[in-house]
Amino acid sequence: MPTPPPLRVVASLALALAAPASSCAPDAAPEAAPTRAVALPGGGEVRVPERATRILPMSSAATDYVLALVPRERVVAVPREAPLYSSSLIRGGAWPEDRTVPKFAAEAMLAVDPDLVIAHRWQPPTDALDAVEAGGVAVLRLDDETSFEQILETVQLVASAVDEPRAGAVLVHELRARAAALTDGAGDRAGLRALSYTNFGSGGWTAGADTSAHAVIELCGMTNAAAEDGSVGHAPLDIERLLVIDPDVILVARGNEEYSAARGYLEDEEALATLRALERGWIVEVPSDLFSANSHYVVDAAEHLAASVDALLAEEE
Repeated sequence: MPTPPPLRVVASLALALAAPASSCAPDAAPEAAPTRAVALPGGGEVRVPERATRILPMSSAATDYVLALVPRERVVAVPREAPLYSSSLIRGGAWPEDRTVPKFAAEAMLAVDPDLVIAHRWQPPTDALDAVEAGGVAVLRLDDETSFEQILETVQLVASAVDEPRAGAVLVHELRARAAALTDGAGDRAGLRALSYTNFGSGGWTAGADTSAHAVIELCGMTNAAAEDGSVGHAPLDIERLLVIDPDVILVARGNEEYSAARGYLEDEEALATLRALERGWIVEVPSDLFSANSHYVVDAAEHLAASVDALLAEEE
């Protein structure tokens, strides 16, 4: 008579026979997370998670947009340089260094396991976002915003992508109200010719039409002297051309070592002593994060510029 198998073997066989057939099959692929379509301003759509909880903004402007719409807990990381340039981080409290991405590269972005990456199309290398998508992560590509209306459009787009349409609508309403107050209160600054100026030691630069600085100046009710002179985008500006343009007001950055040298150059260069802005002392310093803002913080920059110019006008009364 054969020896019966041990009781534990019998029990194991019974459990195997009683189990559903599916449990004996190879592991099934996990179900894909639910997604939804977000319409893009220029046509087409992008699919994003139903509600992203590990959002990765990969530019300072994208960081500003995202943090205006969602709590920090839904942001998995930000670019390493964002705490230096993002107004939302500079003005909203420190960001933990261990929640930063060191470079704009697919492997660095994928390493933090995001479920939605938001970045600008122009950021190099331009194929990095393609590689992120190939890794199975949703990507929202933003266009470079160069006007107030484009910025409002981007607020609404990001709000839709992160499933916060109400927060987006509230922010747009607030920004429009603040912009209207700037226009309505322009008074004597209306029509003044303002010029944005930077100099990093190798020559001067200005911001013409199709730049966020242009939007800032226009929001204040002033004229962008560089755009009036024909400049489009960020353009070099030598001494001779600056003397020809001869703006009423010159905007420079404050608080960033790289940007802050501009004022010293303007005041120390003897050839520029006849500029009306220098003769009147009408150089306006704008905090460096606002000076370079290309998100909805252009309204903050405009409010700072408007208040500074109004103060200069009051001094001359």
